[in-house]
Formats: sequence, C-alpha cells, structure tokens
Amino acid sequence: MATVAFGEAVVYIKGDMRELSAALGQSRGLVDDFANKTTQGGEAATQSFDGVSMAMAGLNAALVVGAKKASMLADSWMHAAGRLETLEISLRNVGRTSGYAEEELFKYRDAIKSQGIETKGATQAALTFLQSQLDLTRASELARVAQDLAVIAGTDSTQMFNRMTQAIAMQRPILLRSAGITNGLTEIYGKFSKETGVAV
Repeated sequence: MATVAFGEAVVYIKGDMRELSAALGQSRGLVDDFANKTTQGGEAATQSFDGVSMAMAGLNAALVVGAKKASMLADSWMHAAGRLETLEISLRNVGRTSGYAEEELFKYRDAIKSQGIETKGATQAALTFLQSQLDLTRASELARVAQDLAVIAGTDSTQMFNRMTQAIAMQRPILLRSAGITNGLTEIYGKFSKETGVAV
C-alpha cells in the first residue's frame, strides 16, 4: 500500500496485485527452469528461454494494467483535492460575509471532523450551515447525532450528516425520516413548549 500526502489530503493506494504476483511467480519458475536446462543442453535451453520470454511479456502486461489503475486513482484523487480546495475557498468567502474569522470557521469545521466526518463533508456542511443561517456552533452536535444514526442505519457517518444537514437547511422532514428521525415538527414543538413553558 502506497501513501501519498498532499497538504491535508492523504490518499492510500492499494492495488490488486494478484496478476503481478502470479506473473512474478511464473517468471521466477521459468528462470529457474532455464538455469537448470542450460546445463543439460542447447535445445532445452532455447525452449526454456521461449518460456521466459512469454512470462516477461505477461509481466509487462500486468505492469501496464497496474499503471493504468494507478493513473485512474491519481486522477480521482486530484479531482477530490480540487473539489475540497474549491469548498474551502467558498467557506472562507461565505464566512467572511457572515462575520466569521477564517480561524473560527476552520475551528468549527475541525470540530465536525472530530466526530468522524470526512474533511470534504465537514467543509460542505459548514458551508451549508452558513448559507442557511444556521447556528454553526451546533454543527458538531449534529455530527455526533449523525454518527450514532449512521451506526443504527448501517451507513457512512458523512453521508448521514450531509443528509441531516440538508434536511434541516431545506426544512424537509421527509429527509429526517429517511435518516431514522421519526418525530415531526408538531411533536418537537409540543415537547419544547412543555419543557420550557413557552408557547410555540
């Protein structure tokens, strides 16, 4: 497994090495066979050399396939890093117009990340909170709830957090129901009224 680091992004590249491993094993066997037959005579050595040549061609093909897969992974990683950078620029700009300092924004984003949310998801959620004029100081609490719901629903914490953030920002209770929250606004307002004594 190779590790590539770029700023905050860390990518782990793990390829399927079965083809390469099989080709290397076959090559090793043929080279050993070639060495044994060289001592026994010229014709046997020629046949063995043809086998080694075919094994090397197979090894070359396996390396080409591996290189293509690595290239696709690198391309995907570069797109993800570019998307994260774009989100961070947007977060800075929207945060500035909302009256937040850059350090404060990234402190809130890091608090969301500390709840097990991926960097891209945490940045996107912080941006959604700002755009929807939601209280950014409560985002990490929502991330914690999303993490618990993700375990119950058997899904990814980041996906659950983004679904919940969108549901709250768009005021769509149906999205909250799909996340496992079954109380409606009427029930929540009633509970709030009972607890606080404030009519809603």
